[in-house]
Amino acid sequence: MRRLLLLANLAATCVWSAQDAPPVFRAGVSLVRVDAEVINGTAPVPNLAANHFIVYDNGTQQKIVKVVQEQEPMDVVLLFDVSGSMRQPVARAAAAARKALDELRGGDRVAVIVFSSQVRLLCPFTEDLERVRRVIQEDVLGLPFSGATYILDAVAQSAAQFLMERKAARRRAILVVTDNFGQLHEVEEPEALTYLQEAGVVLAGLIVKNPRESAKRERRRVGVDRLAEETGGDAVHADDPGAEFTSLMERLRMRYSVYYEMPQGNPGELRQVRLELQGQAKTLYPDARIRARKGYKLPDREQ
Repeated sequence: MRRLLLLANLAATCVWSAQDAPPVFRAGVSLVRVDAEVINGTAPVPNLAANHFIVYDNGTQQKIVKVVQEQEPMDVVLLFDVSGSMRQPVARAAAAARKALDELRGGDRVAVIVFSSQVRLLCPFTEDLERVRRVIQEDVLGLPFSGATYILDAVAQSAAQFLMERKAARRRAILVVTDNFGQLHEVEEPEALTYLQEAGVVLAGLIVKNPRESAKRERRRVGVDRLAEETGGDAVHADDPGAEFTSLMERLRMRYSVYYEMPQGNPGELRQVRLELQGQAKTLYPDARIRARKGYKLPDREQ
């Protein structure tokens, strides 16, 4: 298995060294997309338009170009933890995953990746959902569940998989099934977040209860929930993953895509984003919560 560095090199664009004076990136018609989930209580808020949102980039309000919901196709990585203690939880989640694929639409694509002490791509992005179901049933569950649990490495490599895809108006999400316990290896949390921000990916986590975890003292809780929050996703804790898996997939499909023109900045710069409701939407849903990514990375060179 290639190291993360090799995969990153395949996906990476030009990187400016610290001693160089980087040119200013000018956005032109380049757009920033912010995928957002708007929740009122436990229910998603439907039928919002551009005039219902306000977006700030590095603290400065931006003009929203358009807002769409559902129309855009979606790319989803299903990321399964197949470390030594996870066979029983993943078997339950796999059955739920096969059913949750019914929430997808024509044009949506799914990839399947598994991880323990290595990260393996079992199925590249495909619209053939029957193939995905077979891979989950035969390949994921047919694996020997063993080894360490390098969750952050797997999240970063899954994000890098998106970086090797052709840019298109497609929503991007990683849905990881894990008990959220593991070991640090090559990647720590800030680096994993940078990969997610660069790829424009929402991370959603299905964190399953693992009765065997109490015996694994060398493992510690990993920040899947924190990474989900930073990218605008959600981390759901579930004893029974069936209903929760389907709900997560449905909510990924129902998110809004909010677009605005990319501001000027230095190549590779990390920028902060804040999305809020305004006007009639704020009046109708004063207690609504928005899950949206909190930052993104400017392209490393003019594109």
